[in-house]
Amino acid sequence: MSFTAKITADITKFEQNIDKAIDSTNRLEKTVLAKLSNMGDSFVNAGKKASVLSAALVAAGSKAFMMAADFEDAIGATGQIFGENADIVKGWADTLGTEYGIAKKEALEYSNLMGSMLINIGKLTEEQAARQSAKLIELAGDLTAMYGGRTQDAIRALTGALKGNNTMLDNYGMAVNDALIKTKAFEMGLSDGTGELSLQAKQAATLALIYEQ
Repeated sequence: MSFTAKITADITKFEQNIDKAIDSTNRLEKTVLAKLSNMGDSFVNAGKKASVLSAALVAAGSKAFMMAADFEDAIGATGQIFGENADIVKGWADTLGTEYGIAKKEALEYSNLMGSMLINIGKLTEEQAARQSAKLIELAGDLTAMYGGRTQDAIRALTGALKGNNTMLDNYGMAVNDALIKTKAFEMGLSDGTGELSLQAKQAATLALIYEQ
């Protein structure tokens, strides 16, 4: 082999090795970049997950705070409505079983609503209203167990009846209408059978029919 040929062959071999080295470098660069990209995505995803978790924790904390505030509001309203008899309602709410399907805060809120109507419309004393509202909420639980649905819906039906709207009582097998209310009021000595019934007489007669049925 001539000297020139040998030099040419060596140069060709050197160029081939250089090409291999460049190719290897390119593959390494791609691999490293891909890994760095994956790591970046992981950090981004981790950041997103951390942000979502932080938001969830903040939301949960805010909800817990609001629930606590609502509960305190319910406690305060109970004191205003039932006065010195508020402990009757609070003690009842503390012992209300889970089978009734309502939380303590809800029990107090419903009792407060019913108690207000029993006092303002029915002219019951605070103690009578406290005990009567508790009985009605427990009755709502019994109606739910018998007819299905939610305790909250049964409570709304009973609350509506205290205001003179008896239509929802049909869902619980109760026949309570104006004619029956007038008859019951007369039987209870709340009416002479003529003229319009007072709101107080209507509520008392309605309650009597509800408990009978």
